[in-house]
Amino acid sequence: GILSGWKSGICRASLISLFRMADRPLMRRRDVYNTLFFVGSLLLLFNAYALYDTGFWMSFMTAAAVSFMSELQDKKEGQGKKGGFVASCRASFLFSIAAQTAVLPYQMMSSPGIHLLAPLANVIALPLASILMASCYLFLFLLLPFSNSSVIYKAVSALFLFFLNGLSSLFQWIARTVTRMRLAFVPLKYVLLFLPLFVLVVLLMKRRNFVLKYKKILLFSFTLCLAFVLLFFVSFSKTSFLFLDVGQGDATLLVKKGHALLVDGGDKGHGYHTVIPALRMQAISAIDLVILTHAHSDHASGVMELMEAGVVRALCMPIRSDEINRSPSQEEDMSDAIETLASDEGIALYHLKTGDVIDWRGVQIEVLSPDDKLRGDLNDRSLVLSISLEGIRVLMTGDLTEATERYLLRSDFDFSADLLHVAHHGSRYATTDAFLLACDPETAVISVGAHNRYGHPHPDVIRRLERRSIEPIRTDESGCVFLNIRRQKGTINTWIR
Repeated sequence: GILSGWKSGICRASLISLFRMADRPLMRRRDVYNTLFFVGSLLLLFNAYALYDTGFWMSFMTAAAVSFMSELQDKKEGQGKKGGFVASCRASFLFSIAAQTAVLPYQMMSSPGIHLLAPLANVIALPLASILMASCYLFLFLLLPFSNSSVIYKAVSALFLFFLNGLSSLFQWIARTVTRMRLAFVPLKYVLLFLPLFVLVVLLMKRRNFVLKYKKILLFSFTLCLAFVLLFFVSFSKTSFLFLDVGQGDATLLVKKGHALLVDGGDKGHGYHTVIPALRMQAISAIDLVILTHAHSDHASGVMELMEAGVVRALCMPIRSDEINRSPSQEEDMSDAIETLASDEGIALYHLKTGDVIDWRGVQIEVLSPDDKLRGDLNDRSLVLSISLEGIRVLMTGDLTEATERYLLRSDFDFSADLLHVAHHGSRYATTDAFLLACDPETAVISVGAHNRYGHPHPDVIRRLERRSIEPIRTDESGCVFLNIRRQKGTINTWIR
């Protein structure tokens, strides 16, 4: 409890364990549901705000479901239906399914779907987690007598570290393996469709009289669920840009008719924790094409996570140049690591340059930069993309610099756009007045982290935008920014109103 901060689940488990320990000296057996109710009331007495904590409800619902399954298991054993290892594994699997079913309503509130392999993964992972936790306590206990002996301390530490690293690696392997099995993930819209069907089939098989008696109520409930599913399909039929909130990084998801294209993937952690949940919320299991504007960590690390997770089908990067300016103060160039990973994962890799055009499901993507003559660092050589669909144009500028803006303005390209994705998170040394004059957008989206150390977006950039009556929308203030396009009309919404 001290290590975990006494969360609702830890408090519940600790109190129930204390009550169970008191049963033997008191020579009585407590009803498990009464105990759960009493413990819940006790926790709410000390912290009434726990009522608004999803973890509080999920913890008690899980405990009730496992207790119910445990009672059924005890009845079977009382009838002489005992088994060995196989029966024990089957019971663990059923307990896991019961727990998953109990928290399903709460999971639907915060998750875009369910993973069918989650119960099986929990059967394997939970014992491993218990062993890991117990091993840590044992490790601390065994090291106490040798705290003054550095040689023994180091030897015992190395031994336990080897053991714990092995278990930890196995834990991560299970998580990665389950994540890669995309077909096992069922999006929310299909859950809403198939769950009522499943319940109806079970009732028809087991309770035919019940179905006949309440057929009108069941028909109404099923129609309501079907209406929700149809609403989901209608909402997913539009084309959407999602400028994801990935902190001080860039990640833009383009969704059309159940397919996805991604421009950049944010910094480390955002591939798993931001992009994949966004895909699942759109009921999409894989990305057709990832376009990486340049190979700096705040754009590329999340892309590498997506590649490792097996959700990327093809990858585009800027053309390589042997004359890229490098200095010790600049960010690491991850190009080699990305290309190696793409080769290892069997992902098709393409290099883009000025003049290339991609036609993705009716969306025209024109590459405006870089060309073979352009010199500079990775920021200077960022991909600049003009994306056109249904009469609306979006200009993606990566981490474009002022020098490259001047270089591009000498070309004959049409930079006009309805929406501008502001370069380099609103850096002072980009998005010049001349460039804004050439683009002339109505709206500008700035992907930026809250309270970042760079001072982005710079006040000068905001002033330049406002002078031209361009509305700036910042992800640090508005969260994810949605550009929804339907019937040649675009509407902008934000996650935070």
